[in-house]
Amino acid sequence: MSPGPFEDVSATEKLIAAYERMAELAPAARELELEAIREDQPALAGRLERMLAREPEAAAWLEGLEQTLARALAAELDSAWAPGRVIGPYRLERLLGTGGMGAVFVARKADGELKRPVALKLVPPGLIDGDAEKRFRRERDLLASLSHPHIAQLLDAGVTEAGQPWFAMEYIDGSHFMDWCRERESRLEQRVRLLLDLVDAVQFAHRNLVVHGDIKPGNVMVDAHGRLRLLDFGIARLMSEIPSGEGPRYYTARYAAPELPAGGNPGVVTDVYALGVVLREVAALPESVKSRLPRDELGLIADKAMCTDPADRYETARHLGDDLRHWLLREPVDARRGGVPYRFGKRVRRHPVASAGIALGLMLLIGFSLFSRLQAERFASERDKARQLASFLEQVFVSADPEHQPGRPITARELLDRGREGIARSMTDPAVRQAFLSVLGRTYQRLGEYETSGHLLEEALALEVGDANAVFDLILERAETHRLAGEFDVAVARYRDALSRSATMDPARHARALGGLGRTLAQAGRPAEAVPLLEESLERTRGIPGAAPGVLADRLNDTGSALFRLGRLDQAVERLEEALALRRELDRVAGKTWGSPRTATLVNNLGLMHYLQGRPGEAEPLLRDALERRRQILPVGHPDVAQTLTNLGLMLKDYGSAEAAVEFLREALEVRRAGLQPDHYRIGQAMLNLAIALRESGEPTDAEDLFRQSLDRLAQHLGADHPQVAVVHTEMGTLWLDTGRADRAEAAFRRSLDIRRKRLPGSHPHLAWSLVGLGTALTDLERHHEALPHLREAVAIRQAVLPENDPLRVQAEHALLKAQRMVARIDPR
Repeated sequence: MSPGPFEDVSATEKLIAAYERMAELAPAARELELEAIREDQPALAGRLERMLAREPEAAAWLEGLEQTLARALAAELDSAWAPGRVIGPYRLERLLGTGGMGAVFVARKADGELKRPVALKLVPPGLIDGDAEKRFRRERDLLASLSHPHIAQLLDAGVTEAGQPWFAMEYIDGSHFMDWCRERESRLEQRVRLLLDLVDAVQFAHRNLVVHGDIKPGNVMVDAHGRLRLLDFGIARLMSEIPSGEGPRYYTARYAAPELPAGGNPGVVTDVYALGVVLREVAALPESVKSRLPRDELGLIADKAMCTDPADRYETARHLGDDLRHWLLREPVDARRGGVPYRFGKRVRRHPVASAGIALGLMLLIGFSLFSRLQAERFASERDKARQLASFLEQVFVSADPEHQPGRPITARELLDRGREGIARSMTDPAVRQAFLSVLGRTYQRLGEYETSGHLLEEALALEVGDANAVFDLILERAETHRLAGEFDVAVARYRDALSRSATMDPARHARALGGLGRTLAQAGRPAEAVPLLEESLERTRGIPGAAPGVLADRLNDTGSALFRLGRLDQAVERLEEALALRRELDRVAGKTWGSPRTATLVNNLGLMHYLQGRPGEAEPLLRDALERRRQILPVGHPDVAQTLTNLGLMLKDYGSAEAAVEFLREALEVRRAGLQPDHYRIGQAMLNLAIALRESGEPTDAEDLFRQSLDRLAQHLGADHPQVAVVHTEMGTLWLDTGRADRAEAAFRRSLDIRRKRLPGSHPHLAWSLVGLGTALTDLERHHEALPHLREAVAIRQAVLPENDPLRVQAEHALLKAQRMVARIDPR
């Protein structure tokens, strides 16, 4: 037997040296090393295996000891930092916890203006030195530069008079990540999806040249809504500022890459290593329902992240996230080196029916260079391959669709020209040409170019080919383009035509036709007709086995929007929240940081609901989030950007920020004018909204001109009795009141009230606008007895839907009180 590597030292030293070396290895490498030791030194191998087996138990004991020491320090801190002490503008309430970089307290603004709690962190007394203060300042500056949905947000920062830095972060009321997983006995897939949020947050920090340096479950929280947040950038460094061999290192040994204890610098791959450890721990938790996904592949992903050699790990957190998404989607993972047979087998098992189509598509692409010479024969004899060509072209042209390329310049027209110059010339087969035109029409529709979309879809319908399903889908798409263009009467007729054909269609198509008709009626100001159709569409969709979550989310959004128009706001919020949860799950799996356009629509709609229920504190962050999402995802000038600009501007106007509102609403009008046809009704809506803000900011002349333009445009396009026209009359009435023309105001408010009583249910919140305005105008005209019933009705409506101190509720109550006092003066009985 050859001499072993440990012959010159004692048995205990051998064991310790071997254990320290083995503890740093990934499981696969550890097993190989153990195998080598078993051959030469079986006794040592046996002791090593027993020690390694008890490693989790030892780690738990050490963690318990650390917590005991932390509690002892917390007791000292509680006496040194008594509740009530003021730090900057904040008053401390209680200690949350302690760590190597300081203590964290729950605190609130001392002046009482900000009631929500914050997590306030500062270096505890007696632990401050130059290095600690420097590190603390760095942490503050780094956090201020990071804004991400899954990174705890820095709210405020400063330094006390004694030179002690502090910063206030959002307070996360929830559980630590591993506790959340254990408490809910969640499925493995759910945990991995949540872990992907952590990976995305780390990747975002890396893109901003920030390394976390201490990723571990204790630094990850999950709030009451299931949203993950990464905390404590206490060890983070700007990557450009990490000098070689700098001072002491701050990390948690269990999650530290092997190079860190050896004096290496923290970096991207050390964070990747820590994520691998967390992944291994997540995979080891018990499940209430056993996962059907291959757990061994998840272990391989963790092993790759935890490779001893940094060069063998995933290069970035994004690459780790990509492999986790492949695992969730049952696709081949990069961590497994199975070659072509493994990957092909994986694809076939996931899509057994589509595999033949994939093979056919590959053959088509391989032979593409010969295609131009043979295309006429192949189109005539091989219709199935021509359809594969249409599928291929769909992938090319949809690359300009904002659902797939967020923030990219609009290139659909360029791709269209290229297609017509090349392959399109040879599309003599009507069925293939129809499929090609259909793809282009849908893409232009999503880009907001409704006129071009309509021409392409009409051309496709005119070919009069294709099976019943294909024609039905084209009719639906054409109807939807009419709706988006504001051509509601035509859209309703198209959808009714589709619905008349849907009796022989599959349940999904029938539900889609119901939903399209309901959505159009709701936008046309007929929500009472729309809601039954949309609720039937929603229930039919729920009843379809394996219904796509995205389709269900669309049905929920449409139903919620129509319920809002009927004034059933609580039910509307319930539908929208369910839809948003489905969309966020789809975005998480797909790895879309900003989500899809439909997710942005839901965030916008939910923010709008909160605004209309008098909850601006909840509405504003949602609307700003929706605006940022749409700016990131959609092309410049897309109509949906204008929609969120409008909602945010109107909310700011109603809650005391008229000048800020003018900026948002002016931009919304510019976007509408640039992206829509000159006579589109939404330009009239944008004029109306800007006019309201101009009136509120003290510019009545400009406001009056825009009000008149808006009224003419909307009445001509939507009809004189449309609810949107009632809004114009109401807002013009308010302008007349502000400028002392109460007689003109009365006429405007009576017209708006007539329209709303015809089109809306009796308790709808919009009625209150007309009632308050009319009552106020009558009071100004000294017709106080006439004013009282209108104002009492308005107060009853607003008290039913708005909180006690909401400005709109207070406005109605004050108007009623004023009228009652005037009546009492005239008639003291």
